[in-house]
Amino acid sequence: MLKKQKEALERAMDGTLTAEQRAIAADEFLNKEEMWVKEIAKEIRRLREQQFKKNEALQQLKTTCSNKEAEIRGSQAASKNLTSKLNKIDQEALKQARNYI
Repeated sequence: MLKKQKEALERAMDGTLTAEQRAIAADEFLNKEEMWVKEIAKEIRRLREQQFKKNEALQQLKTTCSNKEAEIRGSQAASKNLTSKLNKIDQEALKQARNYI
């Protein structure tokens, strides 16, 4: 793309062309440059939209991850509490069994 643009610019600046031909070549060069700028701007908008959507998805995943981590910590705490209760019940059962014998 740059090579074609450079050639178009050189044609516009060519001293062997008449002023009208140079003006036409310069206009063509300018029109191509403007189209190129519009295409780049369109691509930038598309990429920014894509980035925004990906950032939203990332934020949702982070939130989900935090929620799952909290759920896991809660489950671990509940498991620890139940294990402790089971140990107490086992100890109480052993005491009662010794007292019964």
